[in-house]
Amino acid sequence: MECSLATLKNIYDRCAEYVRYLNENGWLAQREAVSKFWAEILQERRNYPGFDDMLVMRRGATYPLADRGAAAASNPHSEWQHARAAYAVVTQSVPDTYFQGLNESAIGCPLSVDFKGQRFSAGAITNALTSYRILEWCTSTGLVNRPLRVLEIGAGYGQVAYQLFQQLKIASYTVCDLPENLFLSAFYLQGNFPDKKAVFVKESDLLGDKSAELVFLVPPFLNRLPGPFDVVINSYSFQEMNLQSIEEYFAFVEATLATDGLFYSLNAHRKAGAAWPSDYPFEKFRLISLLPVRKYPFQVFATNPYEVVMTKLSGALPSSEARARSKRDFDALGGAMQLGLHDDLLELCRKFSRQQLDTSEGAWLDALCDFLHSSDRARKRELVKAMRLSGILPTVTAYLAGSLEFAVGSGHEARTLLEDAAANFPDCHARARSYLMLACLCHQSGDRSPGDGHYTQAKRLVPHLEPEMSQLVSDYSALAGRVADQLGVKLPHAVAPARSFLTRIRGTLVRARRWANRAKIP
Repeated sequence: MECSLATLKNIYDRCAEYVRYLNENGWLAQREAVSKFWAEILQERRNYPGFDDMLVMRRGATYPLADRGAAAASNPHSEWQHARAAYAVVTQSVPDTYFQGLNESAIGCPLSVDFKGQRFSAGAITNALTSYRILEWCTSTGLVNRPLRVLEIGAGYGQVAYQLFQQLKIASYTVCDLPENLFLSAFYLQGNFPDKKAVFVKESDLLGDKSAELVFLVPPFLNRLPGPFDVVINSYSFQEMNLQSIEEYFAFVEATLATDGLFYSLNAHRKAGAAWPSDYPFEKFRLISLLPVRKYPFQVFATNPYEVVMTKLSGALPSSEARARSKRDFDALGGAMQLGLHDDLLELCRKFSRQQLDTSEGAWLDALCDFLHSSDRARKRELVKAMRLSGILPTVTAYLAGSLEFAVGSGHEARTLLEDAAANFPDCHARARSYLMLACLCHQSGDRSPGDGHYTQAKRLVPHLEPEMSQLVSDYSALAGRVADQLGVKLPHAVAPARSFLTRIRGTLVRARRWANRAKIP
């Protein structure tokens, strides 16, 4: 079917009719409370745009669903930089060959950038990490060989769905979302697939239309879906929900996931209801894998999502002791990922997923969990000392200890530890942050030359973060405050790195030598 203006207008009218139905029956006013995160966005964003505005929905209406606001989207240079940053981040985890098999739709009129002869928007690149990982898991588990019933909770404007339709055999794709976002994804996906049978689920529906290829519904009607689902997806959405909503979704997936189906979560914590990984009820499922899949974030202190892949739990439930142990390990590993750690955690993550951790590794994770949960600096120092004595992941421990000393203003101790970490880390965000903290310490003490060298190393690793880092490197209080907040350590007042008498003398001599060189004094 030709996707003409008349076709898109008919699709738009169907989406608008569903919103009218929800409004006339009180579902818009009586729906469950959204998180503070989304309440603020929906209050500021223009929701349910008119038809002509939907034709260019990717230029502001789809904010913040991997797209930016209207002001940023209208600046081609800004969007070029944003897309380049997204490409730099995502291609650390997704091979270039994957993009060669993707096309991006023109529906919504996205601003695009040329990447090796193909055009993509920043939003498409960002979502490619999710679609690629799901394709990898469907391939490794054999699901790729059959038509799949897919449920995506919180699908944004539908970019992941659009990409998966290009990669998998999909019998039906169901989207459950807030009505404001569902309005966008229903328009986008129907516009891209006008020949597919699409339905909107209403309160009176009992088992849904099993012949439908596209299904759209709001959360209150979730129990109208019969299941089973072969794949259930949530990326960057659970982390933005209240805990009650998270628990209700997990309970639904537990009841409707196919016996050999996959439940895929790519989320972080500390954004809304989930303060810790243990707040997610992962224990309702059998864990297949926990991994960090994004080496670098989009901001220096952005939340970093971790990939959790699950399947249906069979047999006896784990003991309460085993569940408690698992939750603490989740907190330790997921919390460490928020600090920019990646490669060093991979083996521990694999052992944890397979329940193969030995006693010493379990003790190290236990201390790491306590370190992350404690807000007392003395207690944190005790724990990190015990971690160092264990000999497990010494570079990670040096980084944690150095970050703590940096946050509390112990500049000399921080410098020694962070130099150790930066020298021994593989390339990852933790290494970039180590160099950034070292550069800040050097600039604070007047050691400009080594400081500039450290800063150059940080820029080499994360060039897309240079504008943000250029502000932080010269503002110790701001950088230390951000590190302290992420470590969860309470600071009684603004800190500055302690500078000993010898350090001050050294700085004076360095400045005198530079003055002499400029003055050509022999």
